[in-house]
This record gives sequence, structure tokens and C-alpha cells, in this order.
Amino acid sequence: MSSSELQVAVVRTLNLEFTDYDDFVKRYGKIHSEKPEQTAFLAVVNYLDALGILARRGLVDVDLIYEFWTGDIADLWEKISTMK
Repeated sequence: MSSSELQVAVVRTLNLEFTDYDDFVKRYGKIHSEKPEQTAFLAVVNYLDALGILARRGLVDVDLIYEFWTGDIADLWEKISTMK
């Protein structure tokens, strides 16, 4: 649940500055570009999506996810949810 690669992606994602999808594209380029910002962002989004799928199917306890990630998951959700 916590590889160094994932931790680097989390930190990079949390440090990105954007207000919404258009602002992200303006600052960093298209979301599917092969740049470190996009790679980090997509790694985090896909990881969190997988955790959500596992939790929804009852394969991972939601409390375990929260205990492991504590405030980081809320910070990431706040950042990612602006991409609507």
C-alpha cells in the first residue's frame, strides 16, 4: 500500500497547483501526456480508484484504508475532485 513510487506520486500530486481541469491543462499540459505531473496524478487517481473498488466490494475494510492513509486521502480527494 505504500511503495516509494506511490509516495513520490502522492507528494507530487499534492504539490500540483491548479483550480480545475482547464487550469491543469494550461499549467501542465493534457492529462494523458507523458510528463511527470500527469504520470503522478494518474498513478494516484488509479490507485485511489482501485482502493474504492476493493472497499465497495467488501474486499478491503474502509476503516483500514482510513487508518493507513489518515489525512492524506482527504487532501488527495480535495485536490482531485477539482478536476470535474
